[in-house]
Amino acid sequence: MAEQEYMHPPSDAGNAGLYEKLEIYTRHVNERCIKAVSKVDSCKFNNKQCAYLASKLEGLVECSSSFLRAAQCEPCSSGIVEKWVETFKLMLILSKQIDDFVQSCCKEEWIQTAMTMTNTSEYVSSLGCNVEICKVACEGFLEERGGTENFTAVELQRFTWAELDKMYKKEVGIVKKKAEEDLVTLRDKATAELDGERDKVAKYLLRLLSKVQGRQIKDKKSLRASIFNWRVRRGRKLGKGATASVYEATWLGLRVAQKVFVGLDNPHFEEEVTNLAPLRHPNITSMFYCEQKNGNSSIIMELMDEDLHTYLHNRGICHLR
Repeated sequence: MAEQEYMHPPSDAGNAGLYEKLEIYTRHVNERCIKAVSKVDSCKFNNKQCAYLASKLEGLVECSSSFLRAAQCEPCSSGIVEKWVETFKLMLILSKQIDDFVQSCCKEEWIQTAMTMTNTSEYVSSLGCNVEICKVACEGFLEERGGTENFTAVELQRFTWAELDKMYKKEVGIVKKKAEEDLVTLRDKATAELDGERDKVAKYLLRLLSKVQGRQIKDKKSLRASIFNWRVRRGRKLGKGATASVYEATWLGLRVAQKVFVGLDNPHFEEEVTNLAPLRHPNITSMFYCEQKNGNSSIIMELMDEDLHTYLHNRGICHLR
């Protein structure tokens, strides 16, 4: 999961005036954009999608900067500026999410990260669509200001559902093609790792990719044989809930979380597997594998650096009791 708490505004925007907040948000968006763009060439996977998001962010920075210059030349009413402050806050959130997505795809341990990000086209489409909405809103505002003398009467651009739907479908179409190219590249990269030090992890990644692409891996026998060697080595207990206990574990040489349910016909296990298996999103802990043996059912999942309560507490969202 991303380290940033997206909904918290920058500390320097706390007591700032409305126009100062616009400047601060614009500066932070630009900083995030520079970071993301500078990292695109270092991406280990999802290169096409990362480059696309970075270019979208560059366009948003240019548009928001133009908006800010225009607003400073001919000030609007405080009510309108307050609405735009919220829009610029959304821009900052989007810039953080895009930057975090790009940074995740640049990690040296790319094969482990790729296991949790094999099917993120919907997430990328959503980011792209939201960026486009902000950009179009800014452009519409600037066009209206250029054609009217009553600048303070200009409101935020309103979109119909049909316009939003059209915008989203366009983004989905663009991202789908880029995601398909990224999957082919990732598949080739994972194949190159077979028979090497990361052979088992590469085989598992290829298995995931075969599901995403709807294709079968050629070396079925080799893959099937490796599945039976995917032994989970359980470590210390991390916690216990109403339906299961969670342990730190090692699987395919990776540090993971093992969630253990009592019994082989546990409905909570069945429900969780059904819900988690198809999900691949940067903000959701990914499920890698599940097994049933020794009278128990368990799910192998991505291991977080800290529990949710501590995560929220460290970011000032809630306080430990």
